[in-house]
Amino acid sequence: MATLGFHIHSEPIGDNYNCSAGGAHFNPYNVSHGMPRDPQRHVGDLGNIEVNADGRAYVAARDNVISLGFDKTRNVIGLPLMIHNLTDDGCHTGKGKSNTTGNAGPRIACGTILAG
Repeated sequence: MATLGFHIHSEPIGDNYNCSAGGAHFNPYNVSHGMPRDPQRHVGDLGNIEVNADGRAYVAARDNVISLGFDKTRNVIGLPLMIHNLTDDGCHTGKGKSNTTGNAGPRIACGTILAG
């Protein structure tokens, strides 16, 4: 098992799913990085996911900050969901890029959030 950073980023990645595109974490309020349980965090900060030895992750999530089109400022439809190659420290270490990325490392997988 691996614990990997899981975030919504700020810029569309296009139809070719270019994970190096996507901009920074979705942060419309310009606050520090955090975890879903923290009182302050980027809207796109979704914490970590567990990935099994086969590289599969099963995610069921509930979040009270992101919006699926109901709130224009926090709307994530059309934005990319990224999985990083390291564990997100949630801005709790204060080292390196902790306050912007959680030191989650490079992006290894991505997809676009679509409206159903």
